[in-house]
Amino acid sequence: MWALLGPPTLILGLLLATLLLVILNPVMMYRQWRYRKMPGTQSALLPPLLGDMSRVMKEGSPIVIQELSRLLGPVFRLHLGRTMFVCLTDPAHVRLVGYRSIDRAMNSVMLRGEIKTLIEQDLVSVRGHQWSTVRTAWQPAFSPATLPNYLPLMQRSANTLVEVLTGAAGKGAPIDVHWALGCMTLQAVGSSAFGVDFRSFEMEANGSGGDGGKGGGVDDDGYGAELTHACRDIFATLSLKGGGIWGQINAMVPELHVVWLHLAYAFPDAAFRRKLAARRKLLSTARGLIADWQAHHIQEAEATATVTEAAAAATTVSEAAAPPAAPAAAAAAPAAGSGGQPGVPGSSGAGGGGLRGWLLRRRRNNGRGNAAAGAAAGGDGGSSSVGGPDSASSPPSMAAPRSPQADSPAESVAGVPASATVRTKPGGAPAVAAGSFLDVLLRARSRSTGEALTDLQIIAQAQIFILAGYETTSTALAFALHCISSHPEVEARVVAEIEGVLGPWQGGADVNTPLSEDTLAKLEYLTAVISEVLRFHPPVNATSRNLKEAVTLGGHHLPAGTGCLLSLYSLHRDPGLWECPHEFRPERFLPGSTVHPNAYVPFGLGARLCIGYKFALQEMKVALVQLYRAMTFELAPGQQPLQITYGVTATPKGGLWVTPRLRERPSAS
Repeated sequence: MWALLGPPTLILGLLLATLLLVILNPVMMYRQWRYRKMPGTQSALLPPLLGDMSRVMKEGSPIVIQELSRLLGPVFRLHLGRTMFVCLTDPAHVRLVGYRSIDRAMNSVMLRGEIKTLIEQDLVSVRGHQWSTVRTAWQPAFSPATLPNYLPLMQRSANTLVEVLTGAAGKGAPIDVHWALGCMTLQAVGSSAFGVDFRSFEMEANGSGGDGGKGGGVDDDGYGAELTHACRDIFATLSLKGGGIWGQINAMVPELHVVWLHLAYAFPDAAFRRKLAARRKLLSTARGLIADWQAHHIQEAEATATVTEAAAAATTVSEAAAPPAAPAAAAAAPAAGSGGQPGVPGSSGAGGGGLRGWLLRRRRNNGRGNAAAGAAAGGDGGSSSVGGPDSASSPPSMAAPRSPQADSPAESVAGVPASATVRTKPGGAPAVAAGSFLDVLLRARSRSTGEALTDLQIIAQAQIFILAGYETTSTALAFALHCISSHPEVEARVVAEIEGVLGPWQGGADVNTPLSEDTLAKLEYLTAVISEVLRFHPPVNATSRNLKEAVTLGGHHLPAGTGCLLSLYSLHRDPGLWECPHEFRPERFLPGSTVHPNAYVPFGLGARLCIGYKFALQEMKVALVQLYRAMTFELAPGQQPLQITYGVTATPKGGLWVTPRLRERPSAS
């Protein structure tokens, strides 16, 4: 009978039958059945294909979770398509799960090949024992001794922002300050974390960023505004709504993930093309940074080897001319020539030993390990220009990581100390500075095995640092400007405190006065404002955990392996935890005030607490100090109330439009 209906009908019938069998999958039905006694809006046995997905896409997940918590209680089911999460909104439950479990609950990544592998290996997504190794490699970059070194670099980026907004103030027209803040945070990440000037403001001003410009590729004078576009596109496409039709279909029928993934690559929609292009841009940037580091240190090693060989030759000549009464010197000469000069980091002897030999072996292996990994995973992204290292041969004589000041030119830039100057190659292209985040990662060794991170792992960390450093901080600063501008009394107090600590505003040159940790610590009200902004508008609305072991919460049994969403937004807006939670009150965080334990977690909690949160807070404070020393902001029409787009992060919908108003210098008395 099917044959009489023709091949198209037969194919359609087979597809529908397959889909029906997938939906009635007994394994999936059993997993859902275990949560049948837990409240939720959908059937626990056979949830619809959409579940709560359409509502989440329309209203935003934090709003939906907060409303469902009010109706269903602090423990309930949320169905994003046929993928189920258990939502937790009670501070005690959040703390227990957040501290007891480490691995995040992750959906299947709608990408393949090397790009997929890199996402799975970054600090946010990596699981199991590898997470500990990766996090340990990050720690030196955010130690209390390291953070002060970033201050001049952050101030330099903030000063550039002030210059841009000063020009906008002269025109008297509104500007999207959220975009400008993104350029600043990207520039700060480039200089502070990589010792590279991304030149995001310069490239945007020249019109070379975006979709139609030349872009700031690795071979250009900077990475530029195109990288800013890529970062923003990646975050925009992480959500269900922004991820496109294939991501939504995958959520509805996750059992056919491989099928949807192949179809997405074969017939990409606009969202998928946007995501893929942005990921490739970010990957090319990370590769370029690492390739630059390797090339720079090979040159250093070669220069050191040349000096060492010259010194050894001079020693040999002097020994030949010296009387035979110096056996110690004669014995030392062969050692220097064969094994490297003691005390010279990275010196090498004959052949391919020393730092230079290790670096050359690492570069010779480029494309081997990574190409194999990419081919095994699907081969997306092409062969890597920085492949896996020879892990059995770590560098024999690595110099200890230095602070960013170590290699800075003596000349100061724009009134900022010389330590704030980032390195560049002779032709103007970026050069990764010693002591920067990337330099620390490339030199890092596992405490237990002594092995270095693979190049894929390092690229993954470089990517996530750029993304996290750009998006969350720029969004938090945009929310801060909106909150301060919406409350004149808060703005007046912020300006008064800054003047009380730093002195009256005397004009443009004042922004070049170096800031210090002690100075920033005196700004208690500004610190309270930042804390209240992060409570009122947490840039990351929720974090997730995959339960390591079974647990009972609120009378509900959660088996091991349950995916949980810990709603930070709900904790921050809970009227049972905060007085008038929908009002902006910085006084909640002034010294002497009390906050409910576990109710304030803007950077997550437990072992997965954001490792760079002190870096972000320092950058926010530097930026706000520099901005409010020079100007205030008037919200453009339509910015009150602020429309927010909720995805993985919360961002101002359509940007934040303000008119900068320059502050006047006090008149001489």
